Amino acid sequence: MSQVKASHNKLPTFFVYDKYLGGIGLSEKVYDLWEDLLTKTQHHVINCPYEAGCPSCIGPQDSTMNVKVKSSSYFN
Repeated sequence: MSQVKASHNKLPTFFVYDKYLGGIGLSEKVYDLWEDLLTKTQHHVINCPYEAGCPSCIGPQDSTMNVKVKSSSYFN
């Protein structure tokens, strides 16, 4: 999920969530996979069939904002 400004640092921020309750320790490995993860995330967001994005590609959103466009711009 992306946010224009995270509440803790006021900077554009990506949050990566583990769907398994309590996590399974994968966050430590994210650093080794970061470039590939960003590339695949960009592909997923850009190829979402919905004009403004959907919860699957960009997470919860305010319906008045085009979060898909904003999220996509973070990759450039």
